[in-house]
Amino acid sequence: MGKIIIETANSKLDIQSAREIINKELFFPTGRSLQDFTDTKEGVFYVVAKDRGKVIGAGRLSLCPTVNGSSDFWKALNQSLSSVNYKLEELKDDTAVMSGIVLEPSYRGQGIGSKLYEWRESIAQKNKKKLIVSRIRPDAWNIYTHRSYTEFGSDEIKFLSGGVMTRKWVYKII
Repeated sequence: MGKIIIETANSKLDIQSAREIINKELFFPTGRSLQDFTDTKEGVFYVVAKDRGKVIGAGRLSLCPTVNGSSDFWKALNQSLSSVNYKLEELKDDTAVMSGIVLEPSYRGQGIGSKLYEWRESIAQKNKKKLIVSRIRPDAWNIYTHRSYTEFGSDEIKFLSGGVMTRKWVYKII
């Protein structure tokens, strides 16, 4: 293992590599893919971890999410925000959505995932976002609690293999 570099993916190859690793680890097992999401050049960032030029981890950040107030996710977020005197309608233009942090298994447990999270948060802050939301896997909960995220709901993901995973919905006001 060489020196791990964390950076925003700027080349087409890095963005493609990020999408491939996220699809392989998170989406394909559920029968979906990142193709289900529309990426706009200005609004979506991919953050990558590289070892000797190879993408070994990645995450996605959308600065222009579709805030659909009718979905269970956004309704639950709005209720949770109201308990701390915020309204989603007031923050929807200032909201960033994080999704898809993954690392190849041999790189886990070394703090690389935490650096990917930090990089995404810094992009959101540089773009003057006030609210970050995410749906997270159970194994990522500690990373978010150490960064002061608040849980506001959950959902279940069904895998093609027949398994089920409960994701938590979290937010952080920055």
